Amino acid sequence: VYWGDDPYTLSMFYFGTPFSGFIENGGHFIKGGSQELSNYLASYIEKNGGSILLGKRVEKIIIKKGMATGVTFRDNFSKSLESITISYDNVIANCAIPTVPQMLDEP
Repeated sequence: VYWGDDPYTLSMFYFGTPFSGFIENGGHFIKGGSQELSNYLASYIEKNGGSILLGKRVEKIIIKKGMATGVTFRDNFSKSLESITISYDNVIANCAIPTVPQMLDEP
């Protein structure tokens, strides 16, 4: 259950690598829970001029000259609101990799 995969179909390599690390070094955890890590990352982003938007569903990643320059998103809680497009210097796709090409106009 540690990996959440079927142990009969999971590659021994993918099972063995983290398991051997656990056996050799023991388990580790973040004091205060994983939310502390999220809080720290959020504060770091905001201290450096970034912003964090929650409850948004990206519909499109804007590409200019081969670079991701922004996103078009919709509020996930109020779906009746219009889509919003914003531009940024850096765009992070925090989703499954196969989802990203569907949001691009070009490869």
